[in-house]
Amino acid sequence: MGLIARIRRRLNIWAWRIRFWWLDTPAGELARRWLVVLGCLVVLVQIIRVSIASLMPLPPDQPAKSWIWVVVQLVIALVAAYMAYANQPKVEDSSAQSGTAPTTEDGQDVLQIFGTVWISDQFVLAWKMMGTDAIRK
Repeated sequence: MGLIARIRRRLNIWAWRIRFWWLDTPAGELARRWLVVLGCLVVLVQIIRVSIASLMPLPPDQPAKSWIWVVVQLVIALVAAYMAYANQPKVEDSSAQSGTAPTTEDGQDVLQIFGTVWISDQFVLAWKMMGTDAIRK
């Protein structure tokens, strides 16, 4: 195995380890929560910066400079909100379940097969109706 293949394999292993840590461990869940808190703090700091910039007295030679950045930030926020709304998955209305029970012939014996074999005919030992209520209403 060459050097590039070993490096690629090692990177793949570490990528899966990090993915496991991030998605499947309590420490990864804690890290995700801290990342959300950090993101909220960054957004809060940006909002405070924009608010302070809009409240500062206007310079005499550039009267609308601070308000331009407020408008730019609002436009960016509106575009981001629209894109998030437009890209969310569409939930289809669920219809009621419909099921038909398979039919069997009267007097058919239960097959006793030992080992792995290929069966050409079907045999239904039991059938249970699970209901016809929609999962989401």
